[in-house]
Amino acid sequence: MSKSSPCSVAHGCPIAAIVVAYGFQRQTVCAWLDAAGVQSEAVYQHLVCQPRTLGAVQADDIRVRQQGQVVWMALALLVATRLWLGGAVSPRRDGALIARLCTLVRACALPAPLVVLVDGFAAYVTQVRRLAHGTAAWAVQLLGGSTIQTAYIERLNGTFRARLAPLARWTRAGGRTVARLERGMWLVGTVDNCCTPHGSLADARTPGRHPTGGVVSQTGTDLRGRAGVGATRTLGAREFLHVG
Repeated sequence: MSKSSPCSVAHGCPIAAIVVAYGFQRQTVCAWLDAAGVQSEAVYQHLVCQPRTLGAVQADDIRVRQQGQVVWMALALLVATRLWLGGAVSPRRDGALIARLCTLVRACALPAPLVVLVDGFAAYVTQVRRLAHGTAAWAVQLLGGSTIQTAYIERLNGTFRARLAPLARWTRAGGRTVARLERGMWLVGTVDNCCTPHGSLADARTPGRHPTGGVVSQTGTDLRGRAGVGATRTLGAREFLHVG
């Protein structure tokens, strides 16, 4: 697999531009993207989808215009470390979509106090109540007196729209299938977790390196340790595509 193509897609380059710039066949680039998406989901399942104390989580969804249809992408974010907790894609914005997202959040959570901040979509309230229950006092304590807001997940929505070409509000690179859009989601989300330093975190860490809730494997080593890279630099595309 060419390392440049999945990396380019994960940073907003349309497939058509890769075909012209690198001279690859479109079918070849799409196959690489699919393989990178599968690898990204496997990295997520092995390293992110592990029980941890979440505290505050924000969730929201994106309306995506594809060729001939509109689909919805729901995302969740751990506020403390900006760690992307997963996402789900569906042709319908309904309870089933939100239930899939809540299932991923549940898989990442220890039995501990949890507050989920969402917009006004009623399906979130219904599904979150099935995920957890508590009182307003608990929520205030978890938020530490902070204002109730969804700014972090909205910023993540902007990151996804900027880095996955079919998510742009007005684009000629609209996706064709839900499956490929979902693979692109896993690629962009996992690259953001593991390969992208966040200036708002201590020492410009990636979310996966954060000491209080980042990506830690079952053996206690972080993602970069599993990939065999030094502890002083962020995981690159080559190492990321070979984590396993």
